[in-house]
Amino acid sequence: PDRDLSFTSENYGLNLNVSWEIDLWGGLRDRRNAAKGEWRASGEDYRAARLSLCGQVAKAWFSAVEASLQVELAEDTEAARARHAAYLAERFERGLAEALDSNLAKTSLASAQANVARRKRQRDLAVRTLEVLLGRHPAGSAELPSALPSPADLSAVPTPARALENRPDLRAARFRLQAAGHEIAVARKNLLPSLSFTGGPGGRSQDFGDLLEQRFRIWSAAGNLTQPLLQGGRLRADLRRTRAARASAAETYKSAALGAFLEAESALAAEGFLREEEIRLAEAAEAAGTAAELSWDRYRRGLENVFATLEADRRHFETESLLLSTRRTRLLNRVDLHLALGREALPSPGERDENPQLVDP
Repeated sequence: PDRDLSFTSENYGLNLNVSWEIDLWGGLRDRRNAAKGEWRASGEDYRAARLSLCGQVAKAWFSAVEASLQVELAEDTEAARARHAAYLAERFERGLAEALDSNLAKTSLASAQANVARRKRQRDLAVRTLEVLLGRHPAGSAELPSALPSPADLSAVPTPARALENRPDLRAARFRLQAAGHEIAVARKNLLPSLSFTGGPGGRSQDFGDLLEQRFRIWSAAGNLTQPLLQGGRLRADLRRTRAARASAAETYKSAALGAFLEAESALAAEGFLREEEIRLAEAAEAAGTAAELSWDRYRRGLENVFATLEADRRHFETESLLLSTRRTRLLNRVDLHLALGREALPSPGERDENPQLVDP
């Protein structure tokens, strides 16, 4: 009789495959250098962001201090005008002054009170903005110093051409330009033949326990030489793309360099102008204060009319307020100069402080 026959066999294998491509034309090295350039550019982007944040905090801090000083000036002006208004109201009741004089003094006092409210609103916003930049809840309760700091001496400032080497945005653009050059080399070398080897050790046996024994070990190796044929159109298009990308990177670097020179030169020039403006305003504020005192004294002796007295008082207040604004503007310009020159506004790790030191205390 016919019988069905069946067979059972077992075969075990253990293999490790490896592949190695020989860098015949240096394409792998170019690809590595391109990736390295992009990595270094990313690091400079992080440094630029950190520097920008530090500059924003410094500017917000100076603005908050100036806003606080403006409130103090407005309150002092309000108190002085309140005394003047009370004095004129008393003289009017006694028949020694006209109603016009008393009403003008009241008008001046009301304007000063309105200015105090406006300055307090500006201070509140400036303080809350600073707290947000510091990562705090904007409660408007940050403590501020009683004066603006004085800018440091600029006698040791290097020339912009040398200083701009430290700007992180320019360094990032330069690294990306270098990476784009390596990408062109990679695309060009992709058109050339490539040589690769594959292989590795393994084992074959019908017994699973024999796989780890040396006498059942086997080796395999194979070489492969390839030449792009049907992908020539795609590879050449990729080469044109990388060349266009490098041209774009070059224009980006050129634009960034011109912008950096503009920022550095403008900040350096503005420093001299602002310093001269601050000096002249300080002289004007001192003279205006003396004139206001003399005018008020002359009015009490009957030698001056109320219009001239109130005008002298207004000029004194406006000059003092403008002087504070100019000092803040000069400090903000100093921050812009630090950013334009690419100076590190943060200390090294382990020495970091919450407030960057951009000016001398």
